[in-house]
Amino acid sequence: MENLLGRVKNIILSPRSEWQTIKMEQATVKDIVFSYIAPLAAIPVVASVIGMGLVGLSFMGSTMRYPFSYLIPWSILNYVLSIVGVLVSGAVINTLAETFESRKDSIQALKVAAYSFTPAWIASILNAVPVLGPLALLASLYGIYLLYLGLRPLMETPENKAVGYTVASIITIIIVVIVVNVIVSAISSLFFLPRGFMMPMPE
Repeated sequence: MENLLGRVKNIILSPRSEWQTIKMEQATVKDIVFSYIAPLAAIPVVASVIGMGLVGLSFMGSTMRYPFSYLIPWSILNYVLSIVGVLVSGAVINTLAETFESRKDSIQALKVAAYSFTPAWIASILNAVPVLGPLALLASLYGIYLLYLGLRPLMETPENKAVGYTVASIITIIIVVIVVNVIVSAISSLFFLPRGFMMPMPE
């Protein structure tokens, strides 16, 4: 846990030097997933369950709370697919490498993806209070800067290619995130949302 918290602190507060440290670390996909991605990817899921199931969503003067019979399977599916989404993002970054005159390396690409998601995961704790959700989205934009900084040392990206590589990677990652959210929402609504459940209307 201490190593995890130290990595989170360093990648957010001193990313340039931390990316250099990350570059030199020997790691496997399993190491990155279980020591970093899996613990942090749980934050948005747990926060969202609290926000949607306990705090509730305000709508036209009323408060809507999702039933836990929906939220539990939703959270499991969301959690698993969010981890898969990071793995796919890493694969995309690696696939794009040669296009931007960078070195292909699947592990280093996964590192770039995983550690760039850090601000989004940490800020998502605000989802526990749904009205603060938009602030979490704004904070997560810092991840774009982290990705930009990480591409150059880890993927050995030329300076004049870093911006283009970052933009291409971010666009693809956004698409991956949207697809994951659509799949989770569709499956959860179809199979787990109680029949007749609907957003309450104001009295």
